[in-house]
Amino acid sequence: MTVLNLAEKIQPELSYSHILRVIGQSLADLNLKAFELHAQGDLFLVHGWNKGTSIAVSVDRRYTLADLTHLESDTRRERRPGSNLLSLPHILRTAGNYIDLVGGILLRVEWQYQSDKVQCLTIQYQSPDETDGAIEEVCVHIYKEKKKMRPLSIRPLSLNS
Repeated sequence: MTVLNLAEKIQPELSYSHILRVIGQSLADLNLKAFELHAQGDLFLVHGWNKGTSIAVSVDRRYTLADLTHLESDTRRERRPGSNLLSLPHILRTAGNYIDLVGGILLRVEWQYQSDKVQCLTIQYQSPDETDGAIEEVCVHIYKEKKKMRPLSIRPLSLNS
């Protein structure tokens, strides 16, 4: 007879949405102008450039799945509901969700900060049919002026479906 141990936590396998969100959280406070992420199996290599005039790589990070699991548990306490949905962690999580949805394998991510209102993201992945796919230049316009964004509660509802 099998006994169910409720005290034992089963660690779910990390999806690309989780992996990219955690990496985004670890990079968010570094004031980067751009980064490249290369996925090599269970290893994720990040090369980043700080804002300024230097073209030299200023951030080199390496993440294993064990590192990401540890970072995930550390950052879980810091997450707040209602945080900025257009922040780097959320943008990367959304891209990871897409790769998870199509059943792809992540190959590469490029992110570039262009201005206070524009970030560009390019994702390369291998689809299940062994062809390379890409989400090319998904530009996210970030409007920080809240007066331009009306809350959902006052947006008119469209009854035409």
